[in-house]
Amino acid sequence: MVVVNSHISHHSDWNDELIKNIFYKIQAGLNSISASHLENITVNMDIHDDHNDESTDQPMQTHEHSDGEFKAKTNEELNEKNPARLKRKQATEEQLNNPLHGVKLAQILERLVDHYGWEYLADRVNIRCFMYNPTMKSSVRFLRRMPWAREHVEDIYLEMLEDR
Repeated sequence: MVVVNSHISHHSDWNDELIKNIFYKIQAGLNSISASHLENITVNMDIHDDHNDESTDQPMQTHEHSDGEFKAKTNEELNEKNPARLKRKQATEEQLNNPLHGVKLAQILERLVDHYGWEYLADRVNIRCFMYNPTMKSSVRFLRRMPWAREHVEDIYLEMLEDR
């Protein structure tokens, strides 16, 4: 049997909900373990309040799922719990229709390298990080700093999407 115990010193800026969320995340990581092992895992938390010098020993409730997977909360559930989430600016229709919306620069570059290769990119965009010893790290770093190069790479990506 695996027992996960933690002793947390309770600071004034921490609340019990924050501490419980930390333990839920620990348990979510434990849920990735095969379901047969879940029966043998217990998570307990021991909170020490610096102000009262009292400790509470509360076993954490288990949120076991039949398939042993962590179930993500829906947006509606998250909005109910935190109403401030509703005030966030929502994506416009134009942004949602933009093929670059929500795609990271590193993902764009990875897809282009997989589809065309570094040589083709070096021919299309005349930059040294594509020509000589190209790496994802150096290329992404350069593209983030040079908007003109990023625009060229994004244009190539859009052309690739249109060709598909």
